[in-house]
Amino acid sequence: MINLRQFKFWVFTLEGLNALASAYFFNYVFFFLKEHHGFGPYDNLRFGALNGVLFVFSSLYGGRFAQRFGYFAALRLGFALMIGALAFGCFATTVLGLCVTLSVWTFGMCFTWPALEGMTCEKENHASLPRMLAVYNIVWAGGGAVAYFSGGWMQSFLGSRSIFWLPVILHGVQLLIVAGISRRLKDGVASLESLPNDTASHIQEASPVVTKRFQTLAWVANPFSYIAQSAIVPLIPELAQRLQLSATWAGIFCSIWLFSRLLSFVILGLWTGWHYRFEWLISCYMLLGAAFCGILLITNLWWLALLQVVFGLCVGLVYYSSLYYSMNASETLSEHGGIHEAALGLGLFAGPAIGASALWLVPGQPHGAVYAVAATLVCGGVALLKLKPKNNAV
Repeated sequence: MINLRQFKFWVFTLEGLNALASAYFFNYVFFFLKEHHGFGPYDNLRFGALNGVLFVFSSLYGGRFAQRFGYFAALRLGFALMIGALAFGCFATTVLGLCVTLSVWTFGMCFTWPALEGMTCEKENHASLPRMLAVYNIVWAGGGAVAYFSGGWMQSFLGSRSIFWLPVILHGVQLLIVAGISRRLKDGVASLESLPNDTASHIQEASPVVTKRFQTLAWVANPFSYIAQSAIVPLIPELAQRLQLSATWAGIFCSIWLFSRLLSFVILGLWTGWHYRFEWLISCYMLLGAAFCGILLITNLWWLALLQVVFGLCVGLVYYSSLYYSMNASETLSEHGGIHEAALGLGLFAGPAIGASALWLVPGQPHGAVYAVAATLVCGGVALLKLKPKNNAV
C-alpha cells in the first residue's frame, strides 16, 4: 500500500515522461516534414491544424472516459495508442502515413493529460491544490523545455526517425509504471479513497460566482494564448532558416520561451497574489500578443531572446489560470481537466488554421500568417475586456 504523497510522486513521474515524449515528437515532426517531404510554412501550419482539431474532441472524450472508467484505464489506453501510432510512423514513408500517425497519436494522448491532471488534484483541497498544480505545471513545462532544447542535438546524433522510436520507449516505461501502481491500488478513482488525506484545512479563496467568472475568463484566454503558441511552433523551421540556425541551434535558441514559461510556473506556484486578479490576466495576455509578433518579425537575436522571455512568462500565467480555475471548484476532476485540454485544443487548431488560411489567401505576403494571428489575438483581448468582472473583490 502506498500513501498519498508516494502516489503523487509516481503521477509526476508519468507526467514528466509524457511531456518529454510528446514534446520531442510533436515539436520536431515539423523539422522532419521539412527535411523529408519539403514542407514549408503553409504545409506545416495545416499539419498543426490537424492536430488541433482532433485535440478538441479527443480531450473531451478522454476526460469523460477517465471519469467513468478510472484514471488507470485511461492511461493504459492512451499510452498503448501512442505507442502503436508512433511505431507505425517510424516506418511510414508518405505524408498520408504521417497524418494517420498524428491522428492516432493525438487521440491517444488526449486520454493521458486529463487523467494526469485529475490524479494530481485528487484528494487535494483549496489549501494544497495550488501547490500540487504548481508541481504539475513545473514538471510538464520542464519536460517540454528539455525536449526542445536537446531535440535538435538528438536529431543529429540519433537520426531524424528518433522522433518516433524514442517516445515509444518512454511510453513503454510509462505502461510499466502504471502496471506497478495498479498492483498496489485497486484500479479506478474509487481506489484513491483508501489513501489518507494529509492536506491542510479547507480555505475558500473566492465566492462561487467569482470562481465561475474567472473560470470563464481563463477558458477564453487560454485558447487565444495557444493560438499564438501553436502558430509559432510550425514556423520555427522557417525562422531557423531565416536566422541561419542549424536544427541543433534552433532547438537551443528557440527553447528560451519554454524555459521562461517554466520559470513563470515556478514564480506563480510560490506567489499566489495573481489568483482572481483580472489585471494580471489581461496584462499578460496583451504582452504575449506583442511578443508573438516580435518573435516572428524581428531578426535581431538579442531582441528575439528578450521577446521569448516575455512570451514565456505571459503564456505561463494564462495557462496556469486556465488549469487552476478549472480545477479549483471542480468535483469531476478528470472531466474538467478534459474541458481545460479541449479549450487548449481550440487554440492548437485555430492558430495554424488561421495562419495557413492567410498564406493561402495572400500568398505574396510572407508575414500574412503573423498579421492574421495578431488580429485574432486582438479579438480575444476585446472578449476578455467584455467579460471583465464588475467587482473584482474575492
